[in-house]
Amino acid sequence: MTSSTRVLSTIIVVGLVVFGGIAGVGITPAVADSHTTATCEYPLVIEDATGTEVELDEPAEEVVVLDAASAQIFWELGAADRVTGLPVAPFTEYLEGSQDRADVLSPEGAVNQEVVIDLDPDLVVAPNFTPEETIEQLRDAGLTVYQSPLEDSVDAINEKTSTFGQFVGACDRADRVVTNVQTDFEATATAMADQDSPRV
Repeated sequence: MTSSTRVLSTIIVVGLVVFGGIAGVGITPAVADSHTTATCEYPLVIEDATGTEVELDEPAEEVVVLDAASAQIFWELGAADRVTGLPVAPFTEYLEGSQDRADVLSPEGAVNQEVVIDLDPDLVVAPNFTPEETIEQLRDAGLTVYQSPLEDSVDAINEKTSTFGQFVGACDRADRVVTNVQTDFEATATAMADQDSPRV
């Protein structure tokens, strides 16, 4: 397993523990029971969190990512060279070459729409917390925007990884990443089986 896959697995574990704590329930990381194998066939049509059918006629060559977690997945997919813009900040420094990309966030943390539009990417990937108004304005500017659904489980994050693999034609790599993460979670679940569920 690569070091970046371990980072991705750690991010997922921490996210689920925190999510579970906020919700008032203890969560033991569950191994995904099912996974849709990524299929790189084009034209590709995938419905996003807004109910919009996002279509790509071919793999995206240039992608703008509006959040660090999604950027991590593109790096793990071996598609870092496709990412032309992302949040350039201390929390993305560990992604090799990220500091050389265009910074798509303002100092206040809002999406800098002018920068995103000027980059004119084939695809913009937005997290579920991006304001609806921002999504609409980017689409009105002629950009193809995919807003990710809320990821509240390992399955959801695995599906996100597969979807991103389809976006850039990296389906085989996406399947390997998901398999590695699932293997890591199996080991984690086994190690935690007799432990109390954490509360935050």
